Amino acid sequence: RTFADLGSAWAVGMRFGTGNAQYMTFLSSENEKTVVLGLGNNNIPVGTVHLLRQGNFLFVTFTTNYPYVMNQVHLYVSNVAPVNSNPGGFPYQYTVTDPAQYFNTYTFMVDVSAYAGQTLYIAAHAHVLITQ
Repeated sequence: RTFADLGSAWAVGMRFGTGNAQYMTFLSSENEKTVVLGLGNNNIPVGTVHLLRQGNFLFVTFTTNYPYVMNQVHLYVSNVAPVNSNPGGFPYQYTVTDPAQYFNTYTFMVDVSAYAGQTLYIAAHAHVLITQ
């Protein structure tokens, strides 16, 4: 199989910084939320980002729909909105370089106990390719 590079996709929310960077909020009263993983400036839907709170942990699952795959995912989670839209600087990252390891789902488990009772600001970025 070969892959064509499509570029950046973000969990659709509020734009910040440069490019198509976006973040979403996750209220302290919310336990679950799913948003579109949008590619490029037009937010072409290529998958979803699912948030699930269980106790002190937040599970953030990136999923792409066929024929889309990912080779990098980056995640920002805090009680302060992000200002730097460079996903390479986000604290949670997963990258593969071998096309045989490209993936269509990945989950981060983030300890959010420090933010109990607070609104979370989440920026979820994926580098997306298409199967040809």
